[in-house]
Amino acid sequence: MSAGAVLTHRIGRELSSCFAAIAPVEGTIAITPCLPSTPISIFKIHGNADRNIPFYGGFGCGGNQENFSSVTAIVQTWIDLQGCNCSFEGNCGQVVLTDSDGVCTKYGTCDFDVYVTMCVVIGAGHAWPGVPGQQVQPQCNGTIGNFSTTEHI
Repeated sequence: MSAGAVLTHRIGRELSSCFAAIAPVEGTIAITPCLPSTPISIFKIHGNADRNIPFYGGFGCGGNQENFSSVTAIVQTWIDLQGCNCSFEGNCGQVVLTDSDGVCTKYGTCDFDVYVTMCVVIGAGHAWPGVPGQQVQPQCNGTIGNFSTTEHI
């Protein structure tokens, strides 16, 4: 989650031959994307009300004041890298999972039997969705969300 998700994106690009899939939660790509050496599936989860790593990009309210890429741009980058036949904005994605406040969309058929799936947790902020009782700062982190992240990963 968060910085761990940023690292997960990087591992997905730089160590793709070691993993079949990655599942970053509440984080975006922090360095210039590069082509993975081996195709890898992506199961991305992000709350659309995250103010720490904003869903639509821009400066987060966390301690480092980083200017983040939008989640949609990151998902589109993975779609392009994996050779999927559906774009994020193309209205061709297929909803493959709904759970409470989460909706997961798979973006077409990708090369080499991998997939890119984006789960948006509606109204959720910067927290691991589905785990109540987390300590969050409402002014920056927002609400937790009820999507069963651990179960679905």
